[in-house]
Amino acid sequence: MARTISKSVQNQIQLLLASNMTYEQVMERIPGLKKSTLGRQVIKGEFKTAKAAHQYLNGLGYTIGYFGVLKLLKSMNFRAKIKAKKPLLSKQYKERRLAWAMAHKVWITDDWRRMVFIDETKVNVFGSDGCKYYWSRPDYALQPHH
Repeated sequence: MARTISKSVQNQIQLLLASNMTYEQVMERIPGLKKSTLGRQVIKGEFKTAKAAHQYLNGLGYTIGYFGVLKLLKSMNFRAKIKAKKPLLSKQYKERRLAWAMAHKVWITDDWRRMVFIDETKVNVFGSDGCKYYWSRPDYALQPHH
């Protein structure tokens, strides 16, 4: 998860914000607090949602609202995209699938009739699970944590 900062630095941030300094001015004064830090944590997947980034910034002492975090992420060229329904297949999984297919390509119809295929279906009784999003830059490839 994200690294924590000391209480003294948190208190210093709160004092600077209380003295009507902008977030940019506070980030310049406190070493290690930069916009790029938040961006790096979003790219690594430490913050799955804007809500998680909002809670992290509030924990550091920033008095920034949820929509402020959305604007901050958009100013860093992050865009919210809909997650794919199926997981990203790694090279290892692709190799396993190919090996299985090659091992079974000589099967005849009777062999396949003995095989049992199971379709695992999830049925929601009370509505859907909703649409899930992830934050990414337009020029970045899809990551496994997305």
